[in-house]
Amino acid sequence: MLTVATLGPSGTNHELVTRRYMDFHGVADYAVVLVDDFREAADRLSAGTVDLIVQCAVHPQTPETLGANLGAFYAADCFIADSRELGVLTRKDVPNPKTLGILLPANADYVDTSRWSELRNVPSLPLIRDLLVAGEVDSGLTYTAYADEHPDLLQVDEVIGSPDDVWIVYMRQRVLTPGGLVARRDSIAGDALRRIASMRQPFG
Repeated sequence: MLTVATLGPSGTNHELVTRRYMDFHGVADYAVVLVDDFREAADRLSAGTVDLIVQCAVHPQTPETLGANLGAFYAADCFIADSRELGVLTRKDVPNPKTLGILLPANADYVDTSRWSELRNVPSLPLIRDLLVAGEVDSGLTYTAYADEHPDLLQVDEVIGSPDDVWIVYMRQRVLTPGGLVARRDSIAGDALRRIASMRQPFG
């Protein structure tokens, strides 16, 4: 069975998108291994106890995953995917919220954080939900669906939507030859580049 490591706990966008990626490729016999952070995923892939890692390119640990493991494994694929709708949720019993649970720095520019006097850096969006429900933060940038799960407790203050994120797939097998480039000429971006270039007139 193929094993894929990605960020937990259960319910993260990482888990959702990883399953979409595997389904897209028609792989049915696989297991998702949810980890607390990508250092654990990197250790597992290096040791051969998982076959792949799927990581969002804007995750705070992405530079470390790419840089600290050179030679142990490589970026083997990338793709673009949206995910669950994001928004700012606030406890209904807090009229003047002061603390915001947020994944930093990945989500730092999604909202004007100056509205809160304290930012709590939380490693995953489901954990932000848990802090909101427990009353440990007043507001949280997380999935809007959590307000439907807790209608008496949480309200949606602001809908952000779902970004079109880039996702990286790591494997122990290197797919790139030195000096090479892995891309598709028949991609949507490639078609757009050639169409735009054909419309440009040379200067002079």
